[in-house]
Amino acid sequence: MVLEKSAGHKRIEWLDIIKGYCMLFVMLHHLPFVPMIYKSIYAPFFLTAFWISGGYTFNSEMQWNRFLIKKVQTLLVPTMVLGLICIVSSQILSFNEISNMGEQLRDLLLQDGTDGHRLWFVAAMFVACCIFYPISKIKDTKVYFLVLFLLGVGNIVFCEYVYGGYLPWHLSVMGVICVWMGIGYYIRKSIPIDRLEKILCSKYFLGGVVLVYSILEFIAIKFLGVQYIGFSDWQEGVLLYFIINIIGVSVIAGIANLIIPRWISNIIIFIGQNTLFYFAFHGKIESLLIAVIHKIGIGNLVWDYSYISSVLLTLLTAVVLIIPCMIFRKLLPFAVGKTYRRVNKRVV
Repeated sequence: MVLEKSAGHKRIEWLDIIKGYCMLFVMLHHLPFVPMIYKSIYAPFFLTAFWISGGYTFNSEMQWNRFLIKKVQTLLVPTMVLGLICIVSSQILSFNEISNMGEQLRDLLLQDGTDGHRLWFVAAMFVACCIFYPISKIKDTKVYFLVLFLLGVGNIVFCEYVYGGYLPWHLSVMGVICVWMGIGYYIRKSIPIDRLEKILCSKYFLGGVVLVYSILEFIAIKFLGVQYIGFSDWQEGVLLYFIINIIGVSVIAGIANLIIPRWISNIIIFIGQNTLFYFAFHGKIESLLIAVIHKIGIGNLVWDYSYISSVLLTLLTAVVLIIPCMIFRKLLPFAVGKTYRRVNKRVV
């Protein structure tokens, strides 16, 4: 389903649902007591789905100057502003931070790792969009996929055999990210949206990809001894890595097109439309809730029943952030990549 966003722009509802689900997986993933079986289920696709959806909605028709300004406004500015807010709040409230303010500021400016802050993903998306822009201009399909192939292979070879560290502004994973964006972009250009939605809504499609995904997961865990395959875990086998990621994204895309109660889908859509805010602050809320849990003396109970408590804590975090997010959108829309349009009298 395509929803009106504002004059000249539309949102695709099931894409927001995909991002909403994957944001919930991100929050679940960052809990210290999430069961390993849960990670093995969502880890292969929960970040890849963001990259593919970013490619699917990529606008290559804008002039470079206008494109860059928009990405600065919607990705770079929120990274810096929300990053600063998180750093200051961490120093004031002491939410499990292990580094001092100077080190956190350095990490924010250099973006040379994924630990310590949750906004690395947004910064990486900004760089990936800038790199992918000229790639999206390639008209020849063979050349297009050749460039993506070389970027992906070059990225993996560089990380495995040249430099195993992490480069500033997430350049260490840019080649692979561009491959995923390129796949999403190609799907949009080659498959009409009504036909794609028909495929995703098919029960046979969902059943098929769930079956294949389950078999691949079983092979990875049982025969390869892999606990779970994450976004950059191509060391376990490049072919398996790409196949299980693609099938996993297909599963979540099919699930996003299932009919669920409207009030539930509205919450998931809201989360999917406000992933910047959730990326920035879910860790703070989770830390606060965990501190409260230990304070009231039920920490051991939560850890013992982590299969249930991890899901409940994730859902509680998602709900708690709704009102603060709405306040941010109203008072500081630029901080979450939004603009205020007087015509519609709402933040979009």
